[in-house]
Amino acid sequence: MIRYIIYGLIGLACFILLAMFCIDRHAAAIQSRTADRVRESLKKQGFEWVGVNAHGRRVVLTGKTHDDTDRQAVKAIVSGISGVSEFVDQINVADNQTATVKDVTPYRTEFSINNNRLVLLGAVPDLNTKNRLIAIANQRFPSDRIDDQMVVARTAPSQWSTVAEFTITELIKFNKGSVEIEDTTVTIKGSTGQQTEITHGRSEIESKLPDRFDLIYDIQVENPQFPDENRQNSNTEDPGSDSYVPRKNKCIENLTQIQNQFVIRFQPDKSGLSMHHHQYLDDISKQLINCSDLKIEISGHTDSQGSAEYNRQLSLKRAQAVMDYLQQNSVDSSQLLVTGYGENKPVASNDDENGRKQNRRVEFDIQETGR
Repeated sequence: MIRYIIYGLIGLACFILLAMFCIDRHAAAIQSRTADRVRESLKKQGFEWVGVNAHGRRVVLTGKTHDDTDRQAVKAIVSGISGVSEFVDQINVADNQTATVKDVTPYRTEFSINNNRLVLLGAVPDLNTKNRLIAIANQRFPSDRIDDQMVVARTAPSQWSTVAEFTITELIKFNKGSVEIEDTTVTIKGSTGQQTEITHGRSEIESKLPDRFDLIYDIQVENPQFPDENRQNSNTEDPGSDSYVPRKNKCIENLTQIQNQFVIRFQPDKSGLSMHHHQYLDDISKQLINCSDLKIEISGHTDSQGSAEYNRQLSLKRAQAVMDYLQQNSVDSSQLLVTGYGENKPVASNDDENGRKQNRRVEFDIQETGR
């Protein structure tokens, strides 16, 4: 009789252990589903910055915001999610930086990396955008390495937030560099170890940049394999010496570097130059004036919209506008050759607007050099 009681007790103990195991597994599954459901709901509303931890059906919310309105919105979203029995609000509302500046001209923002710190400075259109930018920065930098000095301001150009988000994503790939967005001009500066990274990075950004934005892409190769500056400028040395570098080589190098920083692009059916074009062409002018032994072809290009003859004439007008500006800057006309190629030399597909935007351009090509 005692033996049967013992067997019964052993069986009951095994049943209890099995039940506890099943309950634990079920609780873990509930906890995971609850956390995933809350994160997905918050992400859809632009609150990716909120940390979510679930304990069964109880949810703990963490994070930092600069506006209590965002905190209240998060709470309202979570309270309406099925399966959440209760939640604990541990979201920190920081002081200051909550005032809205009514008008900012120019609309300027800068992100910069130095000494393994990221500084976020300038205007953003709303707190959701600000928090998304910080969330992107957190992919590489911990919070104590991010110096957030952004303030909310209206008058941001259309599609500004999209541009800011994908350019800061590009910036955090570099060890040192900066992104400046001033109205509709984006300037990216920095350094990398490979020329291929420069080419790929520039193409990636140009393909995403809205048509009305201009790009200045000044990413340099670290430790380029050039002679040092003193040797490059030594034009009075003996041409037979090892340290002699022909002046024309330095001129070509400088022009190539400037060309890699900016592309002159145009709106559809337009041939006029903007102020941002002027800044770039001023640098080209200085090099050509200092290097009078260089001759360049200014080639105009279009997309495929319109007839071939119309596009040829439009491309010629674009090239001519550039030549006129260079001549106004005292560049000798004998150094300049103008050609309009129309739609015949595309650098991208004309099937979509991003491709057409890249094709509406003016390029420079060094035709001849002398001593």
